[in-house]
Amino acid sequence: LFAMGTLARIFYGVAVTGSVSAWALLTDRVDVYALGGGKLMRLLDPEVAHRLAIFIAKSRMAVTEHHDKEKWEILQTRVWGRHFHNPIGLAAGFDKHAEAIDGCLAMGFGFVEVGSVTPKPQPGNPKPRVFRLVDDQAVINRYGFNSVGLSAFEANLVSRELQRSIVPGVVGVNFGKNKTTPEAEAGFDYCEGVRCLAQYADYIVINVSSPNTPGLRNLQSKESLRGLLSEVVNARDITLMTRPQQARPPVVVKIAPDVSHEDLEDIASVVKELGIDGVIVSNTTVGRPETLKSSESLVQEKGGLSGPPLFEKSTEVLREFYRLTDGKVPLIGCGGVSSGVDAYAKIRAGASLIELYTALVYQGPRVVGRIKDELADCLTRDGFTNVAQAVGADFSREEIPLAATEPQVQNEIKCWREKRAEESFCRLNASPRQRKYTGSIRRCSGRRLFHCGCLMNRRLSEAHKDDLSLDQDRDLSDAGTFGSWSTRSGGRPTFPVAAQIGLCLLEPHGPVLAT
Repeated sequence: LFAMGTLARIFYGVAVTGSVSAWALLTDRVDVYALGGGKLMRLLDPEVAHRLAIFIAKSRMAVTEHHDKEKWEILQTRVWGRHFHNPIGLAAGFDKHAEAIDGCLAMGFGFVEVGSVTPKPQPGNPKPRVFRLVDDQAVINRYGFNSVGLSAFEANLVSRELQRSIVPGVVGVNFGKNKTTPEAEAGFDYCEGVRCLAQYADYIVINVSSPNTPGLRNLQSKESLRGLLSEVVNARDITLMTRPQQARPPVVVKIAPDVSHEDLEDIASVVKELGIDGVIVSNTTVGRPETLKSSESLVQEKGGLSGPPLFEKSTEVLREFYRLTDGKVPLIGCGGVSSGVDAYAKIRAGASLIELYTALVYQGPRVVGRIKDELADCLTRDGFTNVAQAVGADFSREEIPLAATEPQVQNEIKCWREKRAEESFCRLNASPRQRKYTGSIRRCSGRRLFHCGCLMNRRLSEAHKDDLSLDQDRDLSDAGTFGSWSTRSGGRPTFPVAAQIGLCLLEPHGPVLAT
């Protein structure tokens, strides 16, 4: 092949690629890894293999998941009022430029996070910048936010929306800052990204934890994070002011696994104070566990470590963050997930959703289906009927309160949950008449759930709860700000009684319950 001329090599490559693409489109079942492609891919330079994997996903040449609807029904869940076919998602860093969203969703992911994207195009760090630690099934990368910039990124998202064959699924957009932007002006970069792309995102992620951009992790400090996230939330609300509050993309922050306990407490404090909608725990680590088996030369490469060696550390941070927020903030568990057992462990530690990436490098697209099969088996084995029930299951009710409510209404809410759990439109076994999250509030046995009250910081006494009355089809857009769910008063929310009851029915087992 190397003896051929340039044109001959191009022609040969196009012919082979075209043949495989045609086969993939016709059969819809091609698994490159199952045909020995995994070993061949690992013979390539890691970054070249990454680009090839993007091309394969973009061309729909990767294996397409065929859903086992009966078995995987247990995996359906709702977070932020959005429906997820399953809680397994693709982490940011794979599809950096939003080129292959539908191809990735077709592999069986419930959601895909694209980016990180920076306002201006930038090449990232010098090559080589990606290294495989094969003996540890891990990867070290120091890409440094290589990005095509907002304009090209937006063009890719618009192009996808114009397609007729969009694969259903949730899409998140991950934002970073340019390397040349001073730390004090980082907010401008993030807000510019939000203003440009928030309209295309189902949720937005503020990445302040990549170890490969100098000074970025300093933004995790309490004052810096408070200022940054306040600007981002304001930018989102102003940009999408014509949308109802609940239809705006939730704001999620991605943190590092290397933070100290004090820093973790500060981050949790800011998240609760500002009503941030979620947290991704965690990014890659700069640490190098002593258990690594790969050669010393590889282990000492600078960059973030991902894969199984990160699992224990990231899960411990996840568990601690869930405890610090009393289970009131939806968490996305990320770091070292390579099996359904790993995913289940993170869910029990407090994750409502799961993200993976490195497992694709070593196991290929089929890993998604295997993880879902194993996760469904774990849930069934332990008697759960949906994912939300297992979230935070490792914690006792003494550690994580039944609900963040005032003592005088605890018993009533508990009775309502037991009596009306089947009425919750978030449960998988709910009535077919269940409402969509953007729709209305339904009547439950003659009583109306004053759901919008949980979005207002008003305290109503027990004597007034029967006076609450709303039209059955009242739109949630009149409810006020989504972020005010997390308003605190002396460590406890000040929601109306009926609103608290409504929350118990909406998410009877998930982390949103305690909000």
